[in-house]
Amino acid sequence: MIHCALPPWKAWTGVINGEETLITGLMGLASDLIDFPMWPEQRFLVSACLLSSINYFGKPIQISNRNNPMLGTEKSEMKDFRVYEGAFFGDIFEDDSKRFGCRGTRNAVALAQSADRQWRRCTDEGYDCGIEIVGDCIDHCELYSEDYGYSICSGPDGMTYPAINIFLQANN
Repeated sequence: MIHCALPPWKAWTGVINGEETLITGLMGLASDLIDFPMWPEQRFLVSACLLSSINYFGKPIQISNRNNPMLGTEKSEMKDFRVYEGAFFGDIFEDDSKRFGCRGTRNAVALAQSADRQWRRCTDEGYDCGIEIVGDCIDHCELYSEDYGYSICSGPDGMTYPAINIFLQANN
């Protein structure tokens, strides 16, 4: 959560498994989390970020997390990570947790374009990642950009959420 919420120049120190641990921020989606509770928009973005990190097989895979305008990236990353896995959205901080995902590039195409796609399956039906897959992103999301994916997506609960889009490294 710290990686998603805090920016790179902020860190959290706490005790994990009996040891004092320092965790540095990365994304900055709720940059004042240490001092203030998250606003709803920040809760939604941090939720989407955490959901996008779930990896069914547990194999470490580099991913590119994006949302326009909240989570940008460099042109070099866009060039290397251009296979669109899908989007994640919801609110995991409510008692009735909302965890949604949708498919980006069709599986057969994505599998041919990225060796990493075989390990990232949480936007596919039949893999229990604790996320409800709502179908294809094009049918549930709006404000599309080829470099960033979709800005917002609608869940089956009737709510609209900011989305975190995942792009995978392309084969050479």
